[in-house]
Amino acid sequence: MLFVIILLLLPLGTHSVPPIVTSDPMGLSVSEGGHITLNCSHNQSDSVFWTDSSGANLPSQLYSSANQLTASYVIQSADRSLNGSTFQCVANVTASTQEFSDVTIQIFFIANSTISLRQSEVRLGETVFLSCETDAWPPASIQWEHSGASLGSANQLSVPVTSLSVAGVYACIATNSEGNVTSSVVVSVTADQSDFLLYRNQSSPVSMECNGTDLSWRMFDTFLSPSALPSGLSLDVTPFTSTLIVPVLDTSLAANYSCYLNSSQVLNSNFQIIIPSELLCNLIGCCLSVVLRY
Repeated sequence: MLFVIILLLLPLGTHSVPPIVTSDPMGLSVSEGGHITLNCSHNQSDSVFWTDSSGANLPSQLYSSANQLTASYVIQSADRSLNGSTFQCVANVTASTQEFSDVTIQIFFIANSTISLRQSEVRLGETVFLSCETDAWPPASIQWEHSGASLGSANQLSVPVTSLSVAGVYACIATNSEGNVTSSVVVSVTADQSDFLLYRNQSSPVSMECNGTDLSWRMFDTFLSPSALPSGLSLDVTPFTSTLIVPVLDTSLAANYSCYLNSSQVLNSNFQIIIPSELLCNLIGCCLSVVLRY
């Protein structure tokens, strides 16, 4: 009986639990530019406060309710530089006892994608090497496109240059929960006389394909109107390509041909068709020297 009385007279133990942390919005995450409030509550402490990863105290708003102390720290206009930052809630239980809770926040964002291109001008038979890096959280998925066609979802892309149609605009589309961003580069393909003769016979026309939208063509410095093309020229237009077809045996059509985007910005390099006069012996059995530059 005496033993029981002694136990009852002893002071209660000081065992406590770590503070409880919640956030608004929930999940300790917020989109870049948004606000996030970190709440820390403890019901056995004299004071509760927040610190950053260096241990410096952060300005907190204190609330008291039903013997529970709550410290709220608000991050205004959250910046991506805070993504992965750790904050600590400290509860002073007694003069010599503290309890801690650590939290790490996530700032969701998608900033940009950057394409690295080993070389912007390649020759037939070579390979185009591209890579796409993104600055985003959560990590963004990648989608490559060329002339409206999907080319894959890996960060790195290699395209064998088997024809002139490989030239044009390559776009990297990066997507995560915050949206998507697109970056693009232009690849040019060059074919000299020996390359080009492998792809045509003597009577074949030259098909010069330009990739993109809102495209236009120039012959020297003159814009080519689709409704008023010089005799012999023809255009094959799709939503993502414009192909100018030139009969190479017509010497009057030997010229510099350029493809433009929005009638002002050069999208691809000049096309050139050069027919040496000394080789214009006749139109049958004649060996033509053709240089095509894309």
